[in-house]
Amino acid sequence: MSAMSEDAVPPIASLHTPKELLEIAQELLSSENPKYYRGAVLEALAALETFVHETVFSAIRSRFSNDFSKWLEDKTKMNFDDRISILVPFATGMTVDKNSRLWNAFKKTRELRKGVVHGRRKVSKSEAETVINNTAEWMAYLGSTLEFEASLLELKRWVEAQPAGFIASGEHAERIVEQFFMRSRVASVESERWFVVDGRRYHVDVILEFGSRKLVVEVKFLRGERANTFVLSNAIAQVERICRVTGIGQACVIIFTNNPDVKGTQAITQHADSKILSIAIYAAD
Repeated sequence: MSAMSEDAVPPIASLHTPKELLEIAQELLSSENPKYYRGAVLEALAALETFVHETVFSAIRSRFSNDFSKWLEDKTKMNFDDRISILVPFATGMTVDKNSRLWNAFKKTRELRKGVVHGRRKVSKSEAETVINNTAEWMAYLGSTLEFEASLLELKRWVEAQPAGFIASGEHAERIVEQFFMRSRVASVESERWFVVDGRRYHVDVILEFGSRKLVVEVKFLRGERANTFVLSNAIAQVERICRVTGIGQACVIIFTNNPDVKGTQAITQHADSKILSIAIYAAD
């Protein structure tokens, strides 16, 4: 392997943590001054609206034309509920359960916001905490879906721009993925974990943590005539079992391959009701 391939460092994954995005709201809440609780609520919901706009429409633009994306943006500009309940599933493929605790809490925060903005309603500390916690959950969800997908495409573009022979082993491929995520703003990145499933030991390359949500990342390195589909199906079955036994709800399989057909594609494939993602990255020999 050349010195360039050993020394080249991947970019930093553009991932954020709910804690980082809600920093101002948390500071206002921590002040213990009741006059600031109203500001904490407004800061939290403003952060959520901005994050939804950036992640959802970035994902939609990657799949559809700019004109269509702009039309959706204009159509939902004054209806944030539609952006959450309709556009988030549209962009992620994952449903938003309107009977869930998360959705019901969201609706209560929206009602609270109306009272705060239009009626100068006073806000208690417990109400402000509820809004911040619910907002953090939505951000963790969006971070582990839409923002994560965008970061995968970012990694793919960087690797495919490197010279031939840049990645020459599975170990190096794993190291690149670990560095990419470890240098990001994600709160917790664990590597080289082992789990026992049905009496068998399974190795997990990376576990990412977005607030309260975790995501398993499995890396595969293919050369020669090994079939991508066969390796992918086995990897998906493996991470499915790991997710089932650990309670982790999401996973991703990253395949580095010398098959030139995948170069430059924007395809991120969803599996198992959109709970597992896969992407193929071209790494020339």
